[in-house]
Amino acid sequence: MSVFITIFTTLGAAVFLPIIFFIVGLCLRLKVKDAIISGMTLGIGFVGMGMLINFMFGYMQQTMTQFNDLTGMGLKGIDLGWSPLAAISWGFVWGLLFLPIQIFINILMISLKKTKTLNLDLWNIWNKIFLAIIVISLLTAMGAEKYVAIPVAMVIGSIQIPFELMLGDAVQKTVFKVTKIPGITVPHCMGFFGAICWPIEFLLRKSKVLNKDFNAAALRKKIGIFADNGFIGLLIGFVIGLIAYWPVPGQPVQIYMALLIAIQTATALVLFPMVARLFMQALAPISTAVDGLMKKKFKGKELYIGLDWPVVAGSQELWSAMVIWVPFTLAYSVGIGYAISDFDTRLAPMLPLASIINTSLGPAILLVTRGNLIRMIILGLIVQPIFLLGGAWAGPVITDYINQNPEVLNQFDEKVREYFRSGTTISSAGVEAVWYRFSLAYIALVVMPNAADPIFGMKYSYLMGFALWFTWLGLFIWYYKSLIKDGYKIALEEKLMTQDQVELEILKTRMKWNYLRKIFKKELVTIEGFSSLRKYEKAIDAAKLAAATTASQEGE
Repeated sequence: MSVFITIFTTLGAAVFLPIIFFIVGLCLRLKVKDAIISGMTLGIGFVGMGMLINFMFGYMQQTMTQFNDLTGMGLKGIDLGWSPLAAISWGFVWGLLFLPIQIFINILMISLKKTKTLNLDLWNIWNKIFLAIIVISLLTAMGAEKYVAIPVAMVIGSIQIPFELMLGDAVQKTVFKVTKIPGITVPHCMGFFGAICWPIEFLLRKSKVLNKDFNAAALRKKIGIFADNGFIGLLIGFVIGLIAYWPVPGQPVQIYMALLIAIQTATALVLFPMVARLFMQALAPISTAVDGLMKKKFKGKELYIGLDWPVVAGSQELWSAMVIWVPFTLAYSVGIGYAISDFDTRLAPMLPLASIINTSLGPAILLVTRGNLIRMIILGLIVQPIFLLGGAWAGPVITDYINQNPEVLNQFDEKVREYFRSGTTISSAGVEAVWYRFSLAYIALVVMPNAADPIFGMKYSYLMGFALWFTWLGLFIWYYKSLIKDGYKIALEEKLMTQDQVELEILKTRMKWNYLRKIFKKELVTIEGFSSLRKYEKAIDAAKLAAATTASQEGE
């Protein structure tokens, strides 16, 4: 088992997913040559995107370290990004069980026609493992035995899987609008945070000004160079450089460093869309093959291929918004650091280093707003503090887990071990699905009802978990329905569906939620049992006729 885990984690998504795609391509009867090229191009895309992200994170992290030294804030935590969290997750010996669990649930839901998403993003099962680790850490610190903590953690982690598939179905048309790649979706847990953003987005859409088309292309027509990706990167990079390298007494102004950061940021923002085109090249033959198979074998039913978030990373709006958030994120981190110090908790505030470009928030907001840059910027500025607070909470939880399992440190280099030994809390300011994870983890504490939780020192903190999770669940259902409605609009705009097809889908959705029972009454209640497209079309005609008859009777 440990050998398999080592191989699995060493390969990473850039190698593991191309292998999966090669196998899937052969199963879809692609030529061996086409399957190899498709998988290879996908791997190149992931590596290229990773190189760009690491390039951007590298100089940003250097800049933030300089800022920390300059201000002398001395915050308790250090942000090492998602990589250490993934490494810790893969080190959990029971974690690999989530692989067959996810495959089983996915196939079951497809068979029962509860989802159209086939989630091939198996690398990211580490996100379920990480949630399980959070639960184990909290319960063990509260005195629970591992034979209690581990089963509870496995159940809590598995709950995430059907929600990801639901999200994948609902967001597919929006993913197409952003990428122009047919047949793919992003069933990633980071999208769960879209439910928290949705009420704000709902209000922003009420504004006639903000509801206009403010994507990068539309803005370039209106304000020219000021909406250009390169220029935005140049401007914001220069501002970040000035903040980090602000002159201090006795030292010269380091204007050249601000200029260097400016051109580096501009470079990254211009190259991201170029690298993203590789995903289009890689996915085109797979998408075509899936479409052909579904039409031939399954009477034209749809099946979406679920992939990791970098498939939407070619969006110009995504990187522009995330870079614009950076100086505000710095200000938030300073404010939160001072505010938390006044409370008697184990929260460990940190300066965002590896997560200064918040790739856990950006893709979620991109899909919530359908790529409206202005609304993306506003939304990000409002909700960004939640991630900083989430990182401050996750740090002590991770520390407790490492103390409970000291062998975990063997997976890290000496620098990370030194951080831990010095008492510095390891965390990430970009914990994905932070609200969902926090609330569900605290629900798990119900098995230790009389013990105080190890972070806040509160008894009955599971009540807080239930309150926050049911809040999220209600918002998720609202968000899910809104995504479906947005999907119909996008389908008409992009000419993916005709008006009649949209009406048919709306009717099926309404029947699914039992919205039309009062209209159809006895003679059409059995419509839910109909299976053929022709009968559904007849049902639409009958519904229209019934509505027209009712209207005429009311008129008389």
